[in-house]
Amino acid sequence: MPNVTTFWRQDGFRAKTLRALNGDHGRTILWLSLILLLGADASLASFPAAGLGQQANSDPTLLARESQQQGQPQQAASDQLSDDEPALSAGPATEPVVEFDADLLYDVLVAEVAMQRDRPLDAFPHFLAAARHTSDPVLAELATRAAIAGKDQARAEEAAAFWVSLVPDSLQARQVAAYVILEGGKVDQAMPYLRAVMEHSPQRRQGYLHCARLVARLDDPLQRLELMRALIDEFGEDPDALLAIAGLAAGADRPDEAREFANRAAAQRPAWSRPRQFLVQMLVSEGRIDAAIAELERYFSQGSNDQELRTLYAQLLIEDERYEDARKVFASLLESHPQMPGVLFAVGVLSLQLEDYQGAREYLLRLRETGKRKQDATFMLGEVEEAAGQLEQARDWYAKVRGDKALDAQIRIASVEARLGQLERARERLQRLRDDAPEQRAGLYLVEGEILREVDQLPSAMAVYDAALAEFPDNLDLLYARALLAATLQRVDVLERDLRRVLSMDPNHADALNALGYTLADQTDRLDEAQGFIARALELEPEQPAILDSMGWLLYRMGKPKEAEGYLRKALKQLSDGEIAAHLGEVLWALGRRDEARQVWQQALDEFPDHDYLLRVIKRHPVSLAPGAGS
Repeated sequence: MPNVTTFWRQDGFRAKTLRALNGDHGRTILWLSLILLLGADASLASFPAAGLGQQANSDPTLLARESQQQGQPQQAASDQLSDDEPALSAGPATEPVVEFDADLLYDVLVAEVAMQRDRPLDAFPHFLAAARHTSDPVLAELATRAAIAGKDQARAEEAAAFWVSLVPDSLQARQVAAYVILEGGKVDQAMPYLRAVMEHSPQRRQGYLHCARLVARLDDPLQRLELMRALIDEFGEDPDALLAIAGLAAGADRPDEAREFANRAAAQRPAWSRPRQFLVQMLVSEGRIDAAIAELERYFSQGSNDQELRTLYAQLLIEDERYEDARKVFASLLESHPQMPGVLFAVGVLSLQLEDYQGAREYLLRLRETGKRKQDATFMLGEVEEAAGQLEQARDWYAKVRGDKALDAQIRIASVEARLGQLERARERLQRLRDDAPEQRAGLYLVEGEILREVDQLPSAMAVYDAALAEFPDNLDLLYARALLAATLQRVDVLERDLRRVLSMDPNHADALNALGYTLADQTDRLDEAQGFIARALELEPEQPAILDSMGWLLYRMGKPKEAEGYLRKALKQLSDGEIAAHLGEVLWALGRRDEARQVWQQALDEFPDHDYLLRVIKRHPVSLAPGAGS
């Protein structure tokens, strides 16, 4: 026999019934509707009340209870809990047989309709009345959930308490009751509820995990920490609990306590890698990358070969820009697990970074053979061939890319075609992409403009930006791109118009402020005006190398080379760049420190032998420099 919830959701004439929900007349119509739908032979004399709640089991948070009722193993607590609701991991609810009457049916159906209409507080009194009428824990649960959904703390506490009274041995009910109390911020009343969760959990470890997630509802990290410490004092230590409390201590800004608990967890379960990961990640969060790497190396020297720790080690080496060392670590992982897709991809990327193109090819081809991350590998193979100067092979790989990366691959093909001298074909490809992906039109105009700039077709690039801005007049990226091209063409009027337009829409656009200020400082005598823009940009992004360079160059143009030097040295330290080096050399030359200027220029020339601006600056001074002469 279908349950009442199923009946209600399958009713084809629900609207007519809904209009009759008020008073006894409405109850009579609902009763007759049930008889019509269930059939004249359907017996309504008795019905298992627990069946009324079967629809609730479609909620993922109720599956734990359903699994237990079917004799299935319970999920880990960390999997059951969501950020918004407590897990429902209790033992089976009792299933009393209840006599149905019109009042009961009315309450259940009205509650169901209210929930369908997202009006949980209208559903609550009917669910609770039905639960009190039947002593059915499933209906008590539904009443509790309706109150929680409606954010009515008092009603949630009332319903949760009634639910617990019906099934006092239910972990499910105890968890939700604890959740309700903690959600209401009643920390002083929380301990008995958390104690009940611990006592009704099949395993102590599981109870701790439940409680850790429950206390996470509290806003105050110190309150979370104190509650978990009290539980550990009462129920004894457990490695999972110790690691959980370590996390709470870290969140409460008590790093020493956090380390103490994590070390205790590691001591109690020596083969467990998570406490060690936690300790290393604490060092990383403190900005101590070298110490984190050293800590991992200490673990390895003690014989640990944990795969997760090795992976973390490689990631930290990458963070520290030790790419070759990171590649060796990943390669060692592949010796024991040769088909690990993530590791194969990482070694391929690192090999490309290290300009080991043959190595990159080999790892990425192995990745493709696994059948995993195939599109990522294919796209990366295109990048490898492009970096190696094998443009035809790059184009062939990009043409094989499908799925999410297909658009990016087509853009790369256009770039490759332009460099192969097939500019018209490249532009036609981009036009087709704009037609096929109208939501990407503005971005694809930007791509075309950039490709034209790369092949030194500056007037054509300007025409593309003009057409794009006729279609998207308020697009900040297009305005900014056209302004930068105008600076290259020494069209200060266009640059100023576009950047002022950008700043009218986004006054804190640091790049626009910097570009406008730098251009005014470099190409005009409006130095005071330029200073205002650059100072504002520097205020927004004080460590940005390009802005530091702009301020240094402005000060040089204002006749203040000593002040300029500090900004330019800081900029060059943060970003090795030919233009910044050219500026610093100019300043040092003006200060009479010509040997230093030559040294700065030579180092930059060794790194950027074809940098046009750097070469022009050097040419203006009586020096004899050549790429590689400083090696």
